[in-house]
Order: sequence, then C-alpha cells, then structure tokens
Amino acid sequence: MGQIGSDDFNRTENPLSTGWVQFGAVAQCTAAGLTVGPASSATWCMSVWNTPTPAADGQYSQIGYFASSAEYAAVLVRCNTATPTGYFGFVNPGASYAQVFRVPAFAQIGTNITGSLSGAGTIRLTASGSNLVVAKDGVDKGTRMDANYTTGKVGVSAYDSNGTVGTGDNWVGGEPD
Repeated sequence: MGQIGSDDFNRTENPLSTGWVQFGAVAQCTAAGLTVGPASSATWCMSVWNTPTPAADGQYSQIGYFASSAEYAAVLVRCNTATPTGYFGFVNPGASYAQVFRVPAFAQIGTNITGSLSGAGTIRLTASGSNLVVAKDGVDKGTRMDANYTTGKVGVSAYDSNGTVGTGDNWVGGEPD
C-alpha cells in the first residue's frame, strides 16, 4: 500500500481536523502555519490519522523535527483510538537520544537509543512484527521489541516547553514498501 497519509501542516487549524482524530485524553495537536504542535506550551498533544488503517504487520510514521531540546516532535504507530493504546517514539535532539514508549502508561521500552541523533532531522518509527525500529534521516538507529499491540493507526505527537508551539513538519505514514 505504501503511503496512506501525509500532512505538511501549511494552515492554521486548532485542533487538527482534516484527516485527524484525537488520541485518548491527551490534547489534539494543532497546525500553526507550517508546523504541528500543542495548542499551548508545556503540554503534549497526540493526533491519529483517521483512515485508512495500515496493515497489521508493517507500518510507519515519520515527521521532520527541529534542533531544539525544548521542543519534541514524535510519531505514533499501532494506535487504537478506542482503548487508547499504541507506540510512541521521539528524538531529543539537544541531548542526542531517542526513546520508544508503550501508550497509555508511557512505559519506556528498553533503554535510550543513542548515537548521531543531535540536530534537526526526520524521525521514523516502523513497526514490523514485534520490532519497533527508530530511524533518523533514513538511517536505522535502534530497535526495541514489544508485542503488546499488533494493529492500529499511525499518527503524530508533539511537546513544546517554550511557547513557540510549532515542533514538527511534513508528516507521512503508511506501510513500508
């Protein structure tokens, strides 16, 4: 199937609505000109691409992020909006590490993924079988294993601690070719 959804966030929309739904009790993300982020600072937001649902065995979500350690753009895979459950991956570019979590408990899976993660770039989280692979700019940086969730939708998440709101851009999600 390949790519099932994309968004460049080149609009003002609070909350995101075109193609997106809220994920659990966490606030829905907003589009602010050219970026996505939470509606206010010091909060996370999460939004899931509503349709279609990628194949159970292979799916990915990726987004461009900036070089600030005060802002995080994150990606979601295998999200069930009714429960809500899924996987969440993000990069802290200031501290040069990535993490993968199980939602809704935000239980980290394995240790921090380190090595060549500083600065701006693109993060991609791919779920295939029980493997959760984090890549930066197309280069695999680490794999974590978890088999709790096997199906669901893909999405985006963001955090902003300094009030600038925009944290990521140019999201795509789908099934690996």
